[in-house]
Amino acid sequence: MATTAVCVLGMHRSGTSCVAGTLQAAGLHLGDVSTAEKHNQKGNREHGAINALHDDLLADNGGSWRDPPDAVRWSRDHRIRRDAIIAEMAAAAPRWGFKDPCTLFTLDGWLEVLPTPAFVGIVRHPRAVIRSLEARRGATFRGALTLWTTYNRRLAALRDRHDIPMICFDLPAPDLIAALKMACARLDLDPAGADAFFEATLRHHDGREESWDGIPAEARSLYEQLAGHPT
Repeated sequence: MATTAVCVLGMHRSGTSCVAGTLQAAGLHLGDVSTAEKHNQKGNREHGAINALHDDLLADNGGSWRDPPDAVRWSRDHRIRRDAIIAEMAAAAPRWGFKDPCTLFTLDGWLEVLPTPAFVGIVRHPRAVIRSLEARRGATFRGALTLWTTYNRRLAALRDRHDIPMICFDLPAPDLIAALKMACARLDLDPAGADAFFEATLRHHDGREESWDGIPAEARSLYEQLAGHPT
């Protein structure tokens, strides 16, 4: 049976959990994912085996999620683990997906065996992400800003290469729900999943109210490119 893989791409604390949870509510198989945790009431919707694989990939290439390496080389062991995950997911459902912000740096290895996945990308105002990382991860402003820029620089390159449809997490709630419904429809999933999953009260930092003071021009330009509108 032919299967379709869906990959959600975006920086940490940028709404990737919202996208993944919406797609899951709309019928996308995500496997055994987190559905509740301390800093994310509905869970990060990440698959433990995929997280572990990505953590090991980054570590084996001299980095981590906080300091991703410039290049990620997949070993034979990494590929064996990847193939086992794909086999399990594809056996469970013809349409399946996964979400982990670190996929921005590990994607090439997945594309070796998933040449035509579907993508959904999401971006959030850098200061809203910085506030979230400061509150939940103990990050400094400069460290969080560097991380936002590194991840979204990679996201912009992948968007251009793969023509990835983007969602801006800073949209007003009605517009964000509409964008999520469009993403579901593009994937032949039930758009009602957006109504079933999204809760505006769980979005704690509103990017529409954030200042650009202290944010470098590159970060602002990246945001404008990915969000699809000037700020």
